[in-house]
Amino acid sequence: MQARGYHDYPGSGPLSLPELMPAAANLMEYLAVARQDEVLVLTEYTVPEPVVSVIAVAARAAGARTSVLAVEPFSPGGFDRDTPSPVVVGAWEQATVVISCAWWAEVHTQPLFFSRLGELGARLAALHQTATPGAMATGGRLPPAIFYEVKQRVLDLVVDAQELRVKTAQGTDIVMRDLRFDTDNGPITEPGRWSPFPYGGVNWYPGDTQGVVVLEETTVTGVPSDPTSLRVEANQVVDIAGGREVRELERFSPSGYYVRHAFTGLNPKVRIKNAPQFEREKHAGAFYWGLDSLEAAGRGKPGFAHLDCQFDFPTITVDGEPLVDDGYLLVLDHPGVRATAARFGDPDRLLLPNPYLW
Repeated sequence: MQARGYHDYPGSGPLSLPELMPAAANLMEYLAVARQDEVLVLTEYTVPEPVVSVIAVAARAAGARTSVLAVEPFSPGGFDRDTPSPVVVGAWEQATVVISCAWWAEVHTQPLFFSRLGELGARLAALHQTATPGAMATGGRLPPAIFYEVKQRVLDLVVDAQELRVKTAQGTDIVMRDLRFDTDNGPITEPGRWSPFPYGGVNWYPGDTQGVVVLEETTVTGVPSDPTSLRVEANQVVDIAGGREVRELERFSPSGYYVRHAFTGLNPKVRIKNAPQFEREKHAGAFYWGLDSLEAAGRGKPGFAHLDCQFDFPTITVDGEPLVDDGYLLVLDHPGVRATAARFGDPDRLLLPNPYLW
């Protein structure tokens, strides 16, 4: 069993199901689950039972035939190359929809890496670190249409950008150029497509990254005990400076690191406080940075030393124009976003980036 996982976070009793049902219904809408689907709910042993139950109930209510498979926890970053079991892959191949509650990103493993998902065929919603009652009752409750509108407004601003710059109060200052964005938006209807849940943000792949990153939290080190910084040139980490965490990072990927991708969260109702890293990355205005081992450089290959870096309150500019100001996603004030939110309630409450105020 992994030392870090769902068992670190409190669960809740079966009477919590009514509070989780809105998120489960949103999840079915997000995956366009229908009567003809074969749904596989993939869960680790340690996932809270009400979360698995409410997802299975929602899938059955949508008319789909639903199976639940419980497995041992996955490894951080796919570091153990023999996981998952062939049983998991076989079940996945027979499903049309997979809802994965794995704590660590199973798509970083060899048989389930994202470049293979098209071959496996299922539509995937990945609840990386978010198969918890807390995540379902907050970010999972945001109506999908609001997220789609927020994402489209951000894509309108960034897809033709020449550069994105990310700065933090801790000292991070990086510029990313030669950008390629994932532009999929809307329900997951095509076989082989996947996306996180709760719905998260906009993802991009920089061809060039320059600057200095001061780490705030990573999947390998947690929150560093000493100031730890990475210097990046031409999309490659050329120096790591700091205290005890330097050795941890060097041992995790002895061949070094390159910048695989970056991500800006778009969901105002995802938690920041008291939430694991892969939940916080989806919070509107947060920034996430993914590094991979130089051993497997190339975006079609598994990142067997994938290092996820989280920044809660960045300032991000697009070609010099502000996109995020000290962790606040400015698109939340866009008239089109507010009009969409007004269809579901008070936009001042729905778009307020506080998960406890609706």
